[in-house]
Amino acid sequence: MFRFVLSAIFSVCLFLLSTAVYTSTPLNFDRQHNARLDGVWNYYPNQLIIGSEASQISPSKIIKTVQLPASFLSISGQKDGLATFQQHFKLPESAVGQQIYLYIPYQYGAYQLFVDDRLLTKVGQVGVEEHHQTEMAPKLVSFFPNKTDVVITIQVSSFQHIRGG
Repeated sequence: MFRFVLSAIFSVCLFLLSTAVYTSTPLNFDRQHNARLDGVWNYYPNQLIIGSEASQISPSKIIKTVQLPASFLSISGQKDGLATFQQHFKLPESAVGQQIYLYIPYQYGAYQLFVDDRLLTKVGQVGVEEHHQTEMAPKLVSFFPNKTDVVITIQVSSFQHIRGG
Protein backbone atom coordinates (compact mmCIF):
# COMPACT_ATOMS: atom_id res chain seq x y z
CA MET A 1 0.00 0.00 0.00
CA PHE A 2 2.78 2.43 0.95
CA ARG A 3 4.57 1.71 -2.33
CA PHE A 4 1.35 2.46 -4.26
CA VAL A 5 0.88 5.82 -2.49
CA LEU A 6 4.54 6.72 -3.04
CA SER A 7 4.25 5.77 -6.70
CA ALA A 8 1.10 7.88 -7.09
CA ILE A 9 2.76 10.91 -5.48
CA PHE A 10 5.81 10.48 -7.72
CA SER A 11 3.59 10.25 -10.82
CA VAL A 12 1.69 13.41 -9.89
CA CYS A 13 5.00 15.25 -9.30
CA LEU A 14 6.31 14.14 -12.70
CA PHE A 15 3.08 15.22 -14.35
CA LEU A 16 3.26 18.65 -12.72
CA LEU A 17 6.90 19.05 -13.71
CA SER A 18 6.24 18.07 -17.31
CA THR A 19 3.24 20.40 -17.49
CA ALA A 20 5.32 23.34 -16.29
CA VAL A 21 8.13 22.54 -18.71
CA TYR A 22 5.98 22.14 -21.80
CA THR A 23 3.59 25.07 -21.44
CA SER A 24 3.13 26.97 -24.72
CA THR A 25 4.14 30.60 -24.93
CA PRO A 26 1.68 32.60 -27.05
CA LEU A 27 3.15 34.66 -29.88
CA ASN A 28 1.22 37.63 -31.18
CA PHE A 29 2.27 38.86 -34.59
CA ASP A 30 0.87 39.73 -37.99
CA ARG A 31 2.19 41.07 -41.30
CA GLN A 32 2.89 44.49 -39.75
CA HIS A 33 4.17 43.42 -36.32
CA ASN A 34 6.97 41.00 -35.42
CA ALA A 35 7.25 38.94 -32.26
CA ARG A 36 10.45 38.29 -30.34
CA LEU A 37 11.30 34.85 -29.01
CA ASP A 38 12.90 36.26 -25.85
CA GLY A 39 11.65 34.73 -22.66
CA VAL A 40 11.74 31.57 -20.62
CA TRP A 41 13.09 28.49 -22.40
CA ASN A 42 13.77 24.93 -21.26
CA TYR A 43 17.50 24.32 -20.77
CA TYR A 44 19.07 20.88 -21.32
CA PRO A 45 22.77 21.24 -20.40
CA ASN A 46 25.32 18.97 -22.08
CA GLN A 47 22.60 17.42 -24.25
CA LEU A 48 21.83 17.78 -27.95
CA ILE A 49 18.20 16.80 -28.40
CA ILE A 50 15.38 17.67 -30.75
CA GLY A 51 11.69 18.18 -30.05
CA SER A 52 10.19 14.71 -29.85
CA GLU A 53 13.17 13.42 -27.87
CA ALA A 54 12.48 15.95 -25.09
CA SER A 55 9.20 14.26 -24.16
CA GLN A 56 11.16 11.04 -23.53
CA ILE A 57 13.76 12.69 -21.28
CA SER A 58 13.36 12.49 -17.55
CA PRO A 59 12.38 15.86 -16.04
CA SER A 60 15.31 15.44 -13.65
CA LYS A 61 17.68 15.98 -16.61
CA ILE A 62 16.32 19.49 -17.11
CA ILE A 63 18.43 21.60 -14.81
CA LYS A 64 16.19 24.65 -15.07
CA THR A 65 14.41 27.02 -17.29
CA VAL A 66 16.40 30.06 -18.38
CA GLN A 67 15.70 33.53 -19.67
CA LEU A 68 16.92 33.98 -23.26
CA PRO A 69 18.84 35.69 -24.70
CA ALA A 70 21.72 34.59 -22.48
CA SER A 71 25.20 33.14 -22.67
CA PHE A 72 26.70 29.98 -21.24
CA LEU A 73 28.68 32.23 -18.91
CA SER A 74 25.54 33.85 -17.49
CA ILE A 75 23.64 30.55 -17.24
CA SER A 76 26.27 28.16 -15.91
CA GLY A 77 29.22 30.31 -14.94
CA GLN A 78 31.29 28.56 -17.65
CA LYS A 79 32.06 30.09 -21.03
CA ASP A 80 32.36 26.71 -22.72
CA GLY A 81 29.63 24.16 -23.20
CA LEU A 82 26.88 22.66 -25.25
CA ALA A 83 23.19 22.58 -24.59
CA THR A 84 19.74 22.46 -26.06
CA PHE A 85 17.19 25.21 -25.52
CA GLN A 86 13.58 24.50 -26.31
CA GLN A 87 10.23 26.22 -26.08
CA HIS A 88 6.67 25.49 -27.19
CA PHE A 89 4.96 28.41 -28.90
CA LYS A 90 1.33 29.02 -29.78
CA LEU A 91 1.01 30.84 -33.09
CA PRO A 92 -1.99 32.94 -34.08
CA GLU A 93 -4.63 31.03 -36.07
CA SER A 94 -3.92 33.31 -39.04
CA ALA A 95 -0.35 31.94 -39.22
CA VAL A 96 -1.39 28.36 -40.02
CA GLY A 97 -0.45 27.55 -43.61
CA GLN A 98 1.36 30.87 -44.05
CA GLN A 99 5.08 31.35 -44.53
CA ILE A 100 6.60 32.34 -41.18
CA TYR A 101 10.08 33.85 -41.03
CA LEU A 102 12.58 33.60 -38.21
CA TYR A 103 15.44 36.09 -38.19
CA ILE A 104 18.58 35.24 -36.24
CA PRO A 105 21.04 38.14 -35.99
CA TYR A 106 24.80 37.72 -36.08
CA GLN A 107 25.73 35.12 -33.48
CA TYR A 108 29.32 34.07 -33.04
CA GLY A 109 29.19 30.41 -32.18
CA ALA A 110 27.56 27.26 -33.48
CA TYR A 111 23.88 26.42 -33.45
CA GLN A 112 21.21 24.36 -35.15
CA LEU A 113 17.60 25.53 -35.19
CA PHE A 114 14.70 23.10 -35.49
CA VAL A 115 10.97 23.72 -35.77
CA ASP A 116 8.91 20.63 -34.89
CA ASP A 117 11.93 18.31 -35.31
CA ARG A 118 12.74 19.72 -38.76
CA LEU A 119 16.18 21.29 -39.14
CA LEU A 120 15.72 24.78 -40.57
CA THR A 121 19.25 26.12 -40.38
CA LYS A 122 22.64 25.71 -38.83
CA VAL A 123 25.64 27.93 -38.32
CA GLY A 124 29.03 26.37 -37.70
CA GLN A 125 29.30 22.84 -36.39
CA VAL A 126 27.56 22.02 -33.11
CA GLY A 127 29.34 19.45 -30.97
CA VAL A 128 31.85 18.74 -28.25
CA GLU A 129 35.03 20.79 -28.26
CA GLU A 130 36.96 18.68 -30.75
CA HIS A 131 33.99 18.71 -33.19
CA HIS A 132 32.76 22.26 -32.59
CA GLN A 133 33.34 24.87 -35.32
CA THR A 134 32.41 28.48 -34.82
CA GLU A 135 30.94 30.68 -37.51
CA MET A 136 29.38 34.14 -37.55
CA ALA A 137 26.46 34.74 -39.86
CA PRO A 138 22.95 36.16 -39.74
CA LYS A 139 20.15 33.87 -40.87
CA LEU A 140 16.66 34.35 -42.21
CA VAL A 141 14.73 31.10 -42.37
CA SER A 142 11.10 30.25 -42.98
CA PHE A 143 8.60 27.48 -42.43
CA PHE A 144 4.93 26.77 -43.09
CA PRO A 145 3.18 25.69 -39.87
CA ASN A 146 0.27 23.28 -40.24
CA LYS A 147 -0.93 23.87 -36.67
CA THR A 148 -0.82 26.63 -34.09
CA ASP A 149 1.43 24.79 -31.62
CA VAL A 150 5.08 24.59 -32.66
CA VAL A 151 8.23 23.53 -30.84
CA ILE A 152 11.39 25.51 -31.49
CA THR A 153 14.61 23.78 -30.51
CA ILE A 154 18.06 25.34 -30.61
CA GLN A 155 21.17 23.21 -30.14
CA VAL A 156 24.19 25.33 -29.21
CA SER A 157 27.87 24.80 -28.55
CA SER A 158 30.54 27.29 -27.64
CA PHE A 159 34.19 26.63 -26.87
CA GLN A 160 36.99 29.14 -26.42
CA HIS A 161 34.72 32.12 -27.04
CA ILE A 162 35.29 35.02 -24.68
CA ARG A 163 31.58 35.77 -24.21
CA GLY A 164 30.47 32.19 -23.72
CA GLY A 165 28.42 31.84 -26.89
